[in-house]
Amino acid sequence: MTKKTKAELARHQHDAVYTQWMGRPAERRRRSDTEDFADDLWAQGPRMGSSQELHRQKVMDVIRCWVVTG
Repeated sequence: MTKKTKAELARHQHDAVYTQWMGRPAERRRRSDTEDFADDLWAQGPRMGSSQELHRQKVMDVIRCWVVTG
């Protein structure tokens, strides 16, 4: 069993965030819902940044990346 690299851990975290985003009902996956989603993750899920604002930005970046490259 090999130790995962930092990039692999980040990719796993990004996948988990996107999976949770897509698990929400379609009516709760609008642009206006991303901040609430990020706040929910901050409270109970994986934290992607050292501050809540940085965390929000990174969550939005993950969602944006998947939507654009889909």
